[in-house]
Amino acid sequence: MKPYVTYSAMFNGLDPTDPYFDDSSPLVAELQSYTGAWQSYGINTPIYLVDILDNLGFTIMLSVSGRAVDWGTNIIQTIGIDAIRTFEFPWKEKFDGSDRLDLVLYYCEKLLEATVPEEVRLDACGDPMDAQGIVSGDTAKQLVALIKTDTDALPSEQIVTRYYHWMTLSYGGSSYTVPQSTKDYWDTIMIGRGQMLWDSLYKDAFTFYTSGHPTWPGIVPIDATLASNIDYFLSAYDSWMGSAQTQNYAYWWVAYERDLTADGTIDYDYGVFAAQKVIEAADIAVKQVADNRSSLFEIMMLLRVGLIAYYTGKRLEVEGERSFWNDLVTNWTNGTNYPLKSADSTNASWVAKVASIQAEIDSLRVTLLRDADFIKNNGTHGWDAPVDSVDDDTMAYNLFIAVRSALISTIIARATAYRDSLVSSQAANEFTEDSLSTFIRPYLL
Repeated sequence: MKPYVTYSAMFNGLDPTDPYFDDSSPLVAELQSYTGAWQSYGINTPIYLVDILDNLGFTIMLSVSGRAVDWGTNIIQTIGIDAIRTFEFPWKEKFDGSDRLDLVLYYCEKLLEATVPEEVRLDACGDPMDAQGIVSGDTAKQLVALIKTDTDALPSEQIVTRYYHWMTLSYGGSSYTVPQSTKDYWDTIMIGRGQMLWDSLYKDAFTFYTSGHPTWPGIVPIDATLASNIDYFLSAYDSWMGSAQTQNYAYWWVAYERDLTADGTIDYDYGVFAAQKVIEAADIAVKQVADNRSSLFEIMMLLRVGLIAYYTGKRLEVEGERSFWNDLVTNWTNGTNYPLKSADSTNASWVAKVASIQAEIDSLRVTLLRDADFIKNNGTHGWDAPVDSVDDDTMAYNLFIAVRSALISTIIARATAYRDSLVSSQAANEFTEDSLSTFIRPYLL
């Protein structure tokens, strides 16, 4: 029969007329939100755990499961072992896929099968020397205790999740070196908000586009000019973008970092914390079997806490980069220039993505300005497309702005793809109780 609880069990079997009877339990209130008032539902009417799971969720089901009927200790012990095997991956990730825990779980399964136990010899590290048979309950507890000791000893370094942003500094001079007084000023301003990354200071002509119309020699036939000098329009564009007017500014781009927490630190490594919770749960699951008792609530709650930490850590691993791409997309989409430069040079993948976009827009710039059709359709006054020649600085300006717009569109498209990919990976690492519910549901049927 499917495991179930009753209101009688929830009330410790007390008769409602007993002076010590108490139906004010929050769990009873939760059950009544599903069944209706206990008085009309029936004090001894089964409330099946699977129905509680499906209607009230995993935590409520697990919270009342300790008073379930028709759910034997042996089944609960089996569930505990299966749960550890199913959700041990945070631990395995920290121990390079070690099968030490799997071996202990195997021993416990054999104990549940009432196989005659047989002691094993251990090496100096406390591990079985070879496949010698089935251990006793005491030895299983010793083995998991050794694993727990190793897991507790994992270095749990402080984790800092940083968001990288870009801002401009105006220092009112023409020097290529920002004065120390300016640095000191901004360091003071950023106290409590972030830290300036002075090694990221740089000028970017593309980002700081300020040029007006280019100087133009007059009528320039498109086909004939490309035939004699395929890079004529490209050179003119590069000269325009690199002109004194573009480069002569007193602004620098500078990166600053902002930590996730106010004090800049989180006092544990999420992955290590998750592994430790898994082993705490495993320790209880093994003792369930060895000591013939039931502790399913503790096991599953420890796994729940561990999984929350594990998936939180996975999301935060890419949060800084996600923030960077989101800033880039948002600013360029809104017409605000923004650097195409990775603020975190230690993240090889991030730096490679930036380099890939930079290479693509460099190549696209060349391709567009060697393309006669593109030039004819964009080097116009705006009403006369297509044209056969670029006749004045307005037509040249419109052509160059079209190139720039195409480059910006490419930046936005690639940055959006990178951002959305990271958002997708974060969504995939969003913890829900569905995984725990899916795991335990078959045992309730």
